[in-house]
Amino acid sequence: MGNFRPDVVFRNPGEIAQYEFTFLLVELVLYTMALLSFLHARRQGARYFYLWWAALAHGLMVELLSYLSDDIDNFWHAQSMIMFFARREPLHIILFYPAFIYLATVAVLRMNLRESVQPFAVGLMVVLLDVPWDIMGIKLLWWTWHDTDSNIFDRNYWVPWTSYMFHATFASSFCFIYNGSRRWFTGLSGTYSLADIERMPYTRKVRAQNTWGEVRAMLLTAMCSMPLGALQFQPAYHWPRDILKVPTEVCVFILAGVYFAAALWGVAYWNPRNLREEGEREEGRGAVRAARGQWHWDELVLSAMVHYFFYIALVLTVDPAKIVAVGEHQAVGPCDHETVIKYSYNKLFPGYMDEVVIGKKTYLCRHDYDEAYFNFNCPQAGGPPAQDLTTWYPVCGTPYENHAEYVIIVVAASLIGLAIYVQVLCYPRSLREVLRDMLFKREFPRYYHVSEPQTAEHWKAYRGSAALAQPAPLAEILERRVSASTGGFEYRVRWGGDGAGNDGAVEAWEEREELLLDGSGAHYGERGGLYGQFWADGPFGGSGTRERLRVFDDLENAKERLRLGEEKQENKAAAAKGGRGGAAVEGSAAATASACGRQKCTSLFSYMNAASK
Repeated sequence: MGNFRPDVVFRNPGEIAQYEFTFLLVELVLYTMALLSFLHARRQGARYFYLWWAALAHGLMVELLSYLSDDIDNFWHAQSMIMFFARREPLHIILFYPAFIYLATVAVLRMNLRESVQPFAVGLMVVLLDVPWDIMGIKLLWWTWHDTDSNIFDRNYWVPWTSYMFHATFASSFCFIYNGSRRWFTGLSGTYSLADIERMPYTRKVRAQNTWGEVRAMLLTAMCSMPLGALQFQPAYHWPRDILKVPTEVCVFILAGVYFAAALWGVAYWNPRNLREEGEREEGRGAVRAARGQWHWDELVLSAMVHYFFYIALVLTVDPAKIVAVGEHQAVGPCDHETVIKYSYNKLFPGYMDEVVIGKKTYLCRHDYDEAYFNFNCPQAGGPPAQDLTTWYPVCGTPYENHAEYVIIVVAASLIGLAIYVQVLCYPRSLREVLRDMLFKREFPRYYHVSEPQTAEHWKAYRGSAALAQPAPLAEILERRVSASTGGFEYRVRWGGDGAGNDGAVEAWEEREELLLDGSGAHYGERGGLYGQFWADGPFGGSGTRERLRVFDDLENAKERLRLGEEKQENKAAAAKGGRGGAAVEGSAAATASACGRQKCTSLFSYMNAASK
């Protein structure tokens, strides 16, 4: 172990593997999950990317402030390969937050809940990830708890009930503040990718590029999410627990019930889209899409599987009695020394509440402690035995009290959590269907990301008989008309070439929907084309087809309004001349109807105008 800076310590991974090999494994698993979530965030771009960094900043702030507060500084992590804050904070614990919160938040976004109930769902989804982590983490000595701290005294499988409350309230606070601050600083709600920005109207697209607003929202979330989470602890835990002596598990179940009721209301009463229909349509499209792009393995599904299968493997194969954790722990010292904590509820509720005084032992008593998941019977394995007033010493794992019970609770929690995450991320497929495809068809869940075409085969699959030899951009939009079959717009466009002539270009009439799906141009930051011309010298390397069609339609509609205005003036002038006025009007209407019959109308407005006459 060597010090490179006063606040950073590196540890030899071989040493970790010798005494605490499961801790080395979980460190690598969290690095993998954080990397997978980062790859997903980078590929989606826009607010997904900012979401990942916001979760990281939130985690860094929470961990740093935890060591500065006596109420929260009641745990000690094992020593990983990279440690911060005077050997108290492993690097993978900081990455725990983007790994868990990003995965949970994106899963909730797939549920299509309204923004006001998303924080409650995010809190529950984070707890689903946390249950096997907490149960196996304490049993395998990835961290240790303070022996007599009242805030973590009530436990289940040596996991404090307040740990679940911590993850739920802090994750929900993160989501609540982040959603609100983004709306405040940018004027836009929701989480959208670069592809989503491409489909936005121009004015909304401009607001979506507010980088400074996104950064401010991220910083505000990092600073305020922990205080809001701590504020939730007051009515949810401290008031009933400290004043009314309500057991902590009752407080946790009440909080979980409130969160679940809010999330269930969001699922039941806010579902404007038919998600099953959309999911089945997604599956039915197959490996070839109209949009240019490529398939990617779903990093978040892989992350969830790595997480849950890891804990199933641990509980089935690892013997905790062989674990030796050498590092920072609660200081060993005199058994009779106490620290007194006072809660001034009498100031909050004057005349109704008294000051609450809670005491805890300052030091861990080697001969009288209630932490059955470790003991001191292995000092020779990793260093000198614990001495008075020392915080660095080895502790040893203990056997399972009932291994079958641990297997049942960890496997059940992992399979339930995995089923929920896979069901949400791979909708409408279930966990059984996904595992069946992986085992027998060797197919992993994938999603489609719109981009430029990769091969001529992609292009031919999209273009059909009008395909060029190689993928080509949309060079120019020439004219439009109303389709006699669908009643919608179709456009005469030129594919390929240089955008100015016919060199290597192909012209064809295309439906509007097909053009909107070609994925052409930059994903964001566009100002549109030059009335249908391919603006290759623009600041973003050319405009997207959707934006170019919008500009082209604006020009055509303006021309149509001018033409109809001139026609109206001519009809009025003809009507003023007397007897020839009626014939002039009828002749004009007949000419318009005849033109529409030949599919030459340039807008739905003129088509409807001709039909009304």
